[in-house]
Amino acid sequence: MVHPELFNKEKIEIAIIERDLPCGAIAIKSLEELFFNINAILDDKDKLLLPEISLTVFENSKWVIDNKLHLQKRVEDESFF
Repeated sequence: MVHPELFNKEKIEIAIIERDLPCGAIAIKSLEELFFNINAILDDKDKLLLPEISLTVFENSKWVIDNKLHLQKRVEDESFF
């Protein structure tokens, strides 16, 4: 792991700059589901704790296909970044 100390935090903030297809929020959701599924088969002492993720997506307006793909996460225009 590059930064294992991140797993000791209660909350981490992630920003994704989308300059193509809007899939950042879906990727974070998939990561959370992966941790959930792995933990389902691990003993309590071995569970992987994923901190709460606060996600901001910075989108490029020419690539906005459907705002539902952001899964109700915070969205800003790329120029805001």
